[in-house]
Amino acid sequence: MSLSPINAPRSSRADPLGRPNSLLGLAASGRLALAAALLALFLAGPALARQYLPQPDLAQIDSRDLTTAMARKPSSQEGPAPAEAADQNPPTPAPGAAPEPTPPPAAADPSAADLSAVGQGAQSLTDGLAEPPTPQPNPVGLNAVPLPAERPLVFEIKHKVPRPLVGKSCTVKFAAVGDILIHDTMRKYSLKDDGSYDFKPNLRYVQPLLAKSDLVIGNLENPLAGAEKRLTGYPNFNAPQELAADLKEIGFTTVLISNNHSMDRGWPGLETTIETVERAGLDYAGGYSDPEDKRRRLISVYNGVKIALLAYTYGLNGYPGPKSGEEWRLGVIDRQLIWNDMRSVQEEGADFIIVSLHFGNEYQRKPNAEQLKLVGELLAGDPTNGLAGADLILGHHPHVVQPFVQVDNGPGLPGQAVIYSLGNFMTSQPFAYTYLGLILEGELTVTPDGQKILGPFTLIPTYCHKGVKDGKRVYRVIPLALAANDPQSYDLTPAMGANLAKTLKEMNAHLVSMEPDSSKWPNFK
Repeated sequence: MSLSPINAPRSSRADPLGRPNSLLGLAASGRLALAAALLALFLAGPALARQYLPQPDLAQIDSRDLTTAMARKPSSQEGPAPAEAADQNPPTPAPGAAPEPTPPPAAADPSAADLSAVGQGAQSLTDGLAEPPTPQPNPVGLNAVPLPAERPLVFEIKHKVPRPLVGKSCTVKFAAVGDILIHDTMRKYSLKDDGSYDFKPNLRYVQPLLAKSDLVIGNLENPLAGAEKRLTGYPNFNAPQELAADLKEIGFTTVLISNNHSMDRGWPGLETTIETVERAGLDYAGGYSDPEDKRRRLISVYNGVKIALLAYTYGLNGYPGPKSGEEWRLGVIDRQLIWNDMRSVQEEGADFIIVSLHFGNEYQRKPNAEQLKLVGELLAGDPTNGLAGADLILGHHPHVVQPFVQVDNGPGLPGQAVIYSLGNFMTSQPFAYTYLGLILEGELTVTPDGQKILGPFTLIPTYCHKGVKDGKRVYRVIPLALAANDPQSYDLTPAMGANLAKTLKEMNAHLVSMEPDSSKWPNFK
């Protein structure tokens, strides 16, 4: 029976030198050393080449660039995949996985001592943290499967629900968060004495915020393929299956499962992940068990408002994407594919279309040119063929928060919005800004005469804190404003509270840095 690369047993390793006692042995040892040197040079070649790839100048990007992108003529996208940030002592990547850069070494885990460097005179939350790896260009569409415009997808929506309040507006409150990425350290923090896992204590401070929304969306960036597939963090993730039920209990309604780690346990792992989240009572988007599953789940109805949620990723870390004719299995970014899905849900009467895009450069706080281009195309739609643009775009993957922009289409026309990256919601990444995330709150309203109203929006920055309490290491996701205003209630020092207050001020300014018109700024909390 053949074993998959993930499950193949590690072979025992002999002394690599062999310490030969004969000339023949010395010759063999020399050949081995030469082969090892050539192999190292071959593997290092792509990484060395990437260091010299040109980087786009993003210093002056603002909302006007988005307007320009929306007016551009669409074109195809292609390019390489970026890499993921490393956890300590990562396992060996599976054969065929895309090479990922080694991040610079940190002096110590910044959370090991309750971020004491921040609490004892550091000037900001990011002082003393390791600098992230140099971001690499990440044009979207690495593994995209082109889909002709003349081949639209038709979906049967089985759970059509009439407006519950005739003559009155129908409103859905929603919340969206960033990457849920369970590294080895976070998994160990959540291990119970009986060997099971409990992630609920990590999220107790954000649970009241999530409970206010009808629709709560999170990016599940690791398979839940079962402990028999080996629980691991970076670079090939597989988180405990208890995570799904815990997310449901905390208040999540929907998870996104189309991202660059979707295939870390292959197609069987993706299928098990779908079964696990469905068993937990969660809805999902981006990957499906069969075509009927996709048809059934593309549109959900909340309070009488029909919401379509579509999700796509730039690539799969070198693993092959869906075969031609099986595009339903996993959403991979291709503009025409997305437009076809948007047209299908529009024809089915969706009131709002939300598109999740797993794209962008890791650790880069501004969207790159490819993000601007694709977002512009999806917001513009294809008016000549009767396709309206997406209402809301949710960005994931950079692991840092990128700005929020609202698009005003003029009097009487519904607005649109994009958050280029929601950052990290749950993470152990030890780089600057990776401990910060965002909860995007908003409303979706349909008036009695059928008009759509998007917003208002509220932005709630969050802080991933690792520390020690009662001699035990703990992990918490805390709303940044609460931690800054009342640090002692969260077992933080006053000095940390002062530094978090500075970070909050900087974060709020960063979130609207692409919008010069303050009248379009959202609310902050």
